[in-house]
This record gives sequence, C-alpha cells and structure tokens, in this order.
Amino acid sequence: MKIRHGPTIVTGNLRIENADDNGNSDIGKVVLDKKDGGLAPGQFVVFYDGLECLGSAVISERHWIDFLSSGEWMKSPESEEVVH
Repeated sequence: MKIRHGPTIVTGNLRIENADDNGNSDIGKVVLDKKDGGLAPGQFVVFYDGLECLGSAVISERHWIDFLSSGEWMKSPESEEVVH
C-alpha cells in the first residue's frame, strides 16, 4: 500500500465491512502494521499486488473523526487503523 505521494510502501490489512446503520455502502478499513503519524482525511491509499495497482480509496473525513473520537488510535503503539 502507498498512503501518500512518494516511494514508501507500507504494509497492513484491508477489511471490507457491510453497510452501516446510515445506509452507506460497504466500508473498507485499513489497519497498518506500523503507525504513520502523517495521515489525514483526503489522502489516498493505493493497493498493490507487486507492481499491479488493484485500486485506491480516499481517507474519509467522517470516518476519520469517528476513529479519532473512539480512542482506538491510542490502544496499540504498533499499528494504526485508517478508515475509508
């Protein structure tokens, strides 16, 4: 995965969850293997299989606010969840 412009590839997992109670379509959640303190709403995450681009998504401001206010980001010093 790449999160912002530049050559750095990060590792993590993508989870697809069912629609939420507000009727939104499926939501993807990314959990990074290592924290990245520079994440912000509006940035893209791009998914790769080797050199092949599989797709991309935008970090959602609505889900980002929910994530920050939940305190989930403080639970593990090893990983960081990005909500799309």
